[in-house]
Amino acid sequence: MSTKDHGFYNIKAVEKMTGVAAGTLRVWEHRYQVIQPDRNKAGYRVYSQEDVQTIQWLAQQVKNGVTIGQAVKMLHQHDVLRPISPLVDTGKDALGELHRRIVLALDDYDEQKASAAMEEALSLFSMERVAVELILPILQELGERWARRELSVAHEHFASNFFRARLAAMLCALPANRDLPLVLAACVSGEHHDLGLLIFSIYLRRRGFRVIYLGQDLPTDDLYEVVGELRPRIVSLSVGSRLLVPEVLLIHDQLKDMSKRGAFPMRVCIGGRGLDYDMEAQEHLKGAYVAGSIESWDNWLRALD
Repeated sequence: MSTKDHGFYNIKAVEKMTGVAAGTLRVWEHRYQVIQPDRNKAGYRVYSQEDVQTIQWLAQQVKNGVTIGQAVKMLHQHDVLRPISPLVDTGKDALGELHRRIVLALDDYDEQKASAAMEEALSLFSMERVAVELILPILQELGERWARRELSVAHEHFASNFFRARLAAMLCALPANRDLPLVLAACVSGEHHDLGLLIFSIYLRRRGFRVIYLGQDLPTDDLYEVVGELRPRIVSLSVGSRLLVPEVLLIHDQLKDMSKRGAFPMRVCIGGRGLDYDMEAQEHLKGAYVAGSIESWDNWLRALD
């Protein structure tokens, strides 16, 4: 690094400029020694323009899903502050390479290599980014290959079970405080493809919801029973088969009626490939249909209240 310029921003100013909380700045300073602000005569921290640039760089990496420890290593390895856009591309390149390695390993039924690549991904990126930007695209690719008969049923089952175990472990690793708003997540009766729902459940738990995951093929009467008993804030349903869409529309209407009759506020959230190209069903569901992307999920949550 070049010789550091003198500090003249206090910690409150840096917090506003970078969006990084003062407490986080202190942790980065003490734990990683990556920022070393000067002290003024009163003993308060003062940050230089170079410090601010470093903090902005680190914050961007964390926002992109890189862990703070890995971001600090990247900074030290290059010994320069790179522009933000190439670093975003670096993250995407790393995910692309991990995607390639995992697919090749799964094609060879090599669980050890696939697991090693997954562990590497989780060491580099946040759990949510791994689920949404690595696992979900792989599942979509494998599904398309299976539809074109380029992938055997055995391969599809092997890959699905590989990811199901890891996604379930990721979900269980997240806190589930009973005082948080409750979500019931389930695949409708007859639906066995639950990996997208697992990823959405991870997304919701990361955003402060208590998710009770009810899994595949939940009988409709059991769904109504548990909703009446627990009165959740959200019911999240997944439907992958177009054949199940008529039943899903009936379930949606019944759940809305239960909420109204029971006088408890409940929102229904329904997604899955069975609905993605059914414009008529989407119109019926209105605000309950959610497409399979982070942007759609964020928009749905913002409209929740």
